[in-house]
Amino acid sequence: MEIDLDLQTSLAQEEEALEQEEPSNVVPPDNIFTYSESRSCADITRMVSEGDLKKDPFFQRHDVWSNADKTRFIDSLLKRMPIPSMCFSVDAHEKYNVIDGRQRTSTIVEFVNSLQDINSAQKYVFSDLQDVDPRISGKNLLAVKENTPEVLTIIKNATIPINMLKCDYNKENNMQYIFKIFHRLNSGGVKLNNQEIRNCIYSGEFNQLLNNLNNRDLWKNWIPRIANNERLKGAERILTFFAFFYFFEEYSGSMASFLNRKMEIFSSKDMNWISAQKSFFDRLLRSVSQIEMLDYQKNVYVDAVLYGVSKNLDFCLTLSKENMNDKFRSLLQQSSFSKENLKEGMTKTEGLKRRLADAKIVFSQQ
Repeated sequence: MEIDLDLQTSLAQEEEALEQEEPSNVVPPDNIFTYSESRSCADITRMVSEGDLKKDPFFQRHDVWSNADKTRFIDSLLKRMPIPSMCFSVDAHEKYNVIDGRQRTSTIVEFVNSLQDINSAQKYVFSDLQDVDPRISGKNLLAVKENTPEVLTIIKNATIPINMLKCDYNKENNMQYIFKIFHRLNSGGVKLNNQEIRNCIYSGEFNQLLNNLNNRDLWKNWIPRIANNERLKGAERILTFFAFFYFFEEYSGSMASFLNRKMEIFSSKDMNWISAQKSFFDRLLRSVSQIEMLDYQKNVYVDAVLYGVSKNLDFCLTLSKENMNDKFRSLLQQSSFSKENLKEGMTKTEGLKRRLADAKIVFSQQ
């Protein structure tokens, strides 16, 4: 199977664009309203420790702030400098989510928690920076605690302005609106992609399933470029598979909106359903992993293979590795996978549905 480098470059560019695609226009729901308040660093840490403020979203993602970034933020609190507002969502049960301010929240929690015991305080070391207060620059927390304890009091009591978004997490239009805000607010620095945002606002058993399946050795060996990506590209492919498997006919051209709506539906499922999906995907993985995908680790190929095999799973599980690769080569010969058709766009409704339909036929017992 000869690789067209020009096509591969084009597909990679479109994948990158789709990761940042905004959902279609979202109208603010009538029940949502905003207000402002301030919270101290100690109070924010308490909210996390008591489970009122969800910590999973920002701890599940790899830290993007360096130690110098964290040190300068703590120094700003110490110097009582103006701090940009964070944004939290909150429901009627006083359950909070961080919409904007994840790195700051993570830094605050790490700092305050490190004060609780000697070992943690000794290991927590501020960067040695000329523009940072000499009472903390280059020192560990234990030394600061012993020599200038007033510094720690100032930081713990420092207040952070927070824009609050009152909403209902059980309403789909509310979650779509939160996703839109998340997307807009995270526009600077290391911008979150769509799956990273879903990982934040749709926490729960299904989200955990996506991340667990993405860690399967068989999956990571089959498509390492995608599965081993730190920005959740593997989890997004698995979400896309489930969305297509159950709701193929509903797709209408906006991938971000489509996946958001289906993530909302899947997140409401019970543990019996979740367990069934886990078993089903593991069986699917045993079959698709026979296909040599090293040179074809692009969304358009992975999605089609997963869909086509899943719709013929019992039959495909009886096929040899050679048979499965023959079928994959046959799939690539379909006109829907021609260079001309793929360059028209991977997510256009007609082309996408034709590719998935072709995959279903190719992997069938025809």
